[in-house]
Amino acid sequence: MSTITKRTWKTGKKGEEVEKTAYRLAWKDAKGKRRFKQFPRRLDALRYGNEMSLDERAGMADGGKMTVGTAARLWLEACAAQSLTHDALEPHTLRSYKNHVTQFLPHIGTLRLNDLKPKVVRAFAETLIAENNRPSAHAIFGSFKSVLAFCRRQEFMQTNPAEGVKIKKTTSRDPKKVEIPDADDITKILNAADKLAASDIPKVRRAWVRYRPLMYTAIFTGMRASELRGLPRGNLDFIANTITVDQRVDETGIKGQPKSHSGYRVIQVAAEVMEIVEAYLKTHDHDLVFANGRGNPESHGNITNRCWRVVLDAAGVQWFKFHDLRHYYASALIAVGADLKMLQSTMGHNSAAFSVSVYGHLLNSDKVRRVEIAEKLKLVIHN
Repeated sequence: MSTITKRTWKTGKKGEEVEKTAYRLAWKDAKGKRRFKQFPRRLDALRYGNEMSLDERAGMADGGKMTVGTAARLWLEACAAQSLTHDALEPHTLRSYKNHVTQFLPHIGTLRLNDLKPKVVRAFAETLIAENNRPSAHAIFGSFKSVLAFCRRQEFMQTNPAEGVKIKKTTSRDPKKVEIPDADDITKILNAADKLAASDIPKVRRAWVRYRPLMYTAIFTGMRASELRGLPRGNLDFIANTITVDQRVDETGIKGQPKSHSGYRVIQVAAEVMEIVEAYLKTHDHDLVFANGRGNPESHGNITNRCWRVVLDAAGVQWFKFHDLRHYYASALIAVGADLKMLQSTMGHNSAAFSVSVYGHLLNSDKVRRVEIAEKLKLVIHN
């Protein structure tokens, strides 16, 4: 197995020393001889180790000695390295992976890779199901399988004992459906946002002059919070009444591309909503439509705590997630007759299959009921 060690030293004349840092990769070759190579960055050492030929790797990839815990650590390091490339992983994704590893290591972390057999993996899966709800067990086991797939690609293992072993997210007896807010609750939220923006309290009024158009845009476009936070004013067409989605801001405040190619889209927006946003844009000259007071991306925490929780409380509506507004918009599309292709493209889903997995129960709902819902939804924006 390879190890990466950080080295620091000082060089130069006395009183003018300069501290230097390097990372030394150590491994054993096929003959068991200890080898070393030094790199200026830890990332370079990690990549070199990952790209070694099979012969060079033979001593390092001794599956008989490597444990699942060590393999998981290498996988996390590789994931972190990948996050610095164009195939960047979201920070919350990396956190989730680390959390999954933390949860499965106590069960299986000390086992050696060549001690992993299909029956051991199946027993581990059953343990996860017994100790967690199915969605959590599915996610943890998915990361465990990713660790083994990584080991297989790196030639740490000859076969993958987890192939063919799956944990379903839900059972046929307990299908999971998304929580969709009721149209009455949406009306209450919009009315509350209107009242907050007209508050007699200057501090509240100033905040909700900004948050009110955010709420209307979220409800009537189905955009993700990250897309709303990264929306440039140049992407709004007030003649065609459209919003172009081609940028998002992650939880660390970094601007980037949409989650996938399907995330690039143009959304047709109700004229009344566009008028509200256009009026708001006259109050500031920032590039981002929903920037904070300094013109920087608004944090997701502020939207949750200063906007979402406040408006729910003012509306007297039972708690549901800000992301559920996206489900509301999807249900509205379906209610007014949107087909699967339109639903997928408008929501920015990566595939029609994903749209069906989330909203299939609505697509197959009774047509008469859908018409009733559509009529109810039409009243929301005019109240």
